[in-house]
Amino acid sequence: MTAVDRPADQAPKPRPYPERDSAPWWERINQHRFELQRCDRCGAWRWPPRAMCGRCASFEYTWTPLSGRATVESWVVNHHAFLPGFASPYTVVLGRLDEQDDLCLPATWQSDDEPTPGQPIELAFEDHTDDEGPFTLLAWRPA
Repeated sequence: MTAVDRPADQAPKPRPYPERDSAPWWERINQHRFELQRCDRCGAWRWPPRAMCGRCASFEYTWTPLSGRATVESWVVNHHAFLPGFASPYTVVLGRLDEQDDLCLPATWQSDDEPTPGQPIELAFEDHTDDEGPFTLLAWRPA
């Protein structure tokens, strides 16, 4: 996983506003650390971050690093920019994480080529700055 810079003429993407469960996730992303909660009881990865495991109902977990590798599960090409910072058309990819096949993570697409089903992909950190300061988002790109 590496960082990618946005073009200078592009407005920053919308800043995430974390709540109780997602704040630790966004702190890690801002530090360029891709980690998810992993249940201490059954070992399941949790996405999105939450207090209780969806498999075994445990409240115990550990933030654990992942590889950042996945395969393309699905994608959509948006031809209308709904928010500033998204120059249309733009693509959002749903990546099926290598660590757990029932866990998919959405992120923007960092390639001029169209994604294909099952294509190996990897996460990249996308750094932005707005009036409140720097923040980081995730993007998928071909592996």
